[in-house]
Amino acid sequence: AGHHRPLLPEGTVSRVASHLGNIAVLLVGLGVLFGLPAYAETYLIINATIFAAFAILALSLALIWGYAGILCFGQAAFFGLGGYTYAVAAINFGETTAAAALAVLLPTLFAGLLGYFMFWGRISDVYLGVITLTVSLILYRFVNQTAGEQWNIGDAPLGGFNGIPATPILNWPGRPGDQLAPENIFSLTVGLLLIAYFACKILLATRFGRIIVAIRENETRAELLG
Repeated sequence: AGHHRPLLPEGTVSRVASHLGNIAVLLVGLGVLFGLPAYAETYLIINATIFAAFAILALSLALIWGYAGILCFGQAAFFGLGGYTYAVAAINFGETTAAAALAVLLPTLFAGLLGYFMFWGRISDVYLGVITLTVSLILYRFVNQTAGEQWNIGDAPLGGFNGIPATPILNWPGRPGDQLAPENIFSLTVGLLLIAYFACKILLATRFGRIIVAIRENETRAELLG
């Protein structure tokens, strides 16, 4: 008996499976986005919001370590820097829209600057992990020793190990006195998680995404290929 040819080429099957997986993720995400606030208690919604925020952090590490092959121990440092930026800016500004924008911009600039010097110096392998871990430990030690009254940025006390007290809740853009309800914050967080997930998928499908995966597989061969 001869071998039967597959009805579809192997590449087509994998692409179809990938599209079906994306559709399944989107449907589940939309179901959680609209279904949970309608039926869950406030306690569950608040905790689910925290889990979704940490899922974005985990997604960033999955991209940079799982696909790019870069062992980074600094993800929590960038995450924490964003949190402190938001709290300090929101307390001093009296509203949270600009604070939320700064909470994204400042860690991005810090990570870009750190990454520039590491890649410019061709730091790789375990040394990159050591440098990012060192940055995390420095920020951790610094924040822990800011418990005194002298450690203030404007009207915001840093609070040491206990963190910044009375961090303002997100408000509607342009309406400082109108805070978002827990259900609104949950919807925003899950929506951003879905956007981040599909942005990573799109990035990996581009030429740049294929290059970083190729570097992970064999850096020397990728460099020789240009």
